Amino acid sequence: MGPTPDEMWEWAEQQAASTPAWTDERWQRVNAIFGIRLADEQRPPQQYPEAA
Repeated sequence: MGPTPDEMWEWAEQQAASTPAWTDERWQRVNAIFGIRLADEQRPPQQYPEAA
């Protein structure tokens, strides 16, 4: 069994706190872990001001 959604969100929050500026690579990795597939891989990553 994989991590629970709560554990995944906790991990994502830790990553956000430890990384002042998220790179495209980091967003892609997080999106992949959460099972999110971007429809257009060429578009800029979604920006979340509260995570910055």
